[in-house]
Amino acid sequence: MAIREKGMLKDITFVDVLKELRERPLSEEEMVACLQWWIGVTQKGPAEINNMEGGLLGAAVLTVSSSDDGDRLTVPLGTVRTFLNPEKTSIPADGPLPNHLLPMNVSRKLDLTQLRKSLPWEELTVLDWVRHIADPAVYTRKSEFNIVESQVWAGRILQVLGRCWQNLDRLDQRVKIIRLLGRLTCIPTSAGMKRPNEAHFSNGNLFHNLPVVNLPSGVEISGYLKDMLADLGVRKYVDPQVILDRWVPHSPTPHPSNPVIVG
Repeated sequence: MAIREKGMLKDITFVDVLKELRERPLSEEEMVACLQWWIGVTQKGPAEINNMEGGLLGAAVLTVSSSDDGDRLTVPLGTVRTFLNPEKTSIPADGPLPNHLLPMNVSRKLDLTQLRKSLPWEELTVLDWVRHIADPAVYTRKSEFNIVESQVWAGRILQVLGRCWQNLDRLDQRVKIIRLLGRLTCIPTSAGMKRPNEAHFSNGNLFHNLPVVNLPSGVEISGYLKDMLADLGVRKYVDPQVILDRWVPHSPTPHPSNPVIVG
């Protein structure tokens, strides 16, 4: 106490914390400790918490290893907007994820309920994820995560959507996902990758050679998965024009030397 009273020992202030954060990036373990400390600070509810939050987000930087080449990447905390909650979603953590996502090596060690209360971050939604993986700049980077070419990856995506489809907002998230995927050849079929409105369910294959949905995993197309595929545009019935083209005999095309005279 005497040392403190003489000014020889001072309490660490938030300014001191920010100074330390600005000097070097934090490892994953250090960032976990930093965010745990911050959660504790916010639970005390100081009046100046909003200003402190801005300082923390502007100063803290995380360094992580890249899964591609092992190089170290820096993630400014101010660029983070979302985190992945594996208890509420089955979004694959091994596939492409947005740059605004808090790295899972950090988030999995935190109380996500408290984290959301302590910082302006939201859980990554299925719509966020689909918007990311349906971006050509993303899906063309690696063939194994190319939604328009990889039947295995596209099949995984469709199964994730099937599991959560009934829990998505019908007029918002579902509609936007349908618009994002409806233009892509993202449906694995017996005839390769097709757009949703080019694919058929097996019970609608009158001609036995139409592109029928065929997921590489062999999972049965039923229940919510089938409902989701139908909402995307997969056909339950054969288009009438296809029937006309295949069953109705065509009139012979007139030879140029024998034109058809009308009138």
